[in-house]
Amino acid sequence: MSNPNKPLIHKELDIPGRSKDPVSESPEKVWGINIAAALGNFPLHGLLCRAGPWGNMAKGDKATVEWG
Repeated sequence: MSNPNKPLIHKELDIPGRSKDPVSESPEKVWGINIAAALGNFPLHGLLCRAGPWGNMAKGDKATVEWG
């Protein structure tokens, strides 16, 4: 398992249906999410977001995504 005392920042989440380019880059990159991706494609199971793999990935590692 990775060292839990050394959090890492990984690349952005892969979200099918998000805007191709950021809609804003100040103070950080912000992407838009297509309304169909948020409500139409996955209405019963939530918005699909994919993270990883990352370089030092090990059994027991976890990724936490916070919204808002």
